[in-house]
Amino acid sequence: MLKRFFQETFDIRDNEVKIALLMQLYIFLIITVLLIVKPSVNALFLSYLGADNLPLAYILVAIIAVISSYSYNSAIKKFLLRNVTIISLIVFGLTFISLGLCLWLDYFNKFLLYFFYVSVSLFAVLTTSQFWI
Repeated sequence: MLKRFFQETFDIRDNEVKIALLMQLYIFLIITVLLIVKPSVNALFLSYLGADNLPLAYILVAIIAVISSYSYNSAIKKFLLRNVTIISLIVFGLTFISLGLCLWLDYFNKFLLYFFYVSVSLFAVLTTSQFWI
């Protein structure tokens, strides 16, 4: 009954139901991680460095986003999209684990805060792009 409801509501064919549900789970997890990590990194950045350092962080995000987008497009041309997606998610996962370790150890410096701020912004850009591709 639920399967039929989804098929009729979203025009999903029989062989697409599993993939549609998995994609829904994927975007749900990406958005959930983003909603947890982004406010945390923003709060840490502002509490340790203040709002005066935000313009530099925005500029760094823009520059590194252009570089990473170019690198990402090059990687997609050379490798399978699935492999590039998996590797990028593993790298972001390791980055977030290291952020958690730094939080647990109460270790922060200016470079590390900029790194985490930029990496969370890149996570938002790349993972949503990967979903829509």
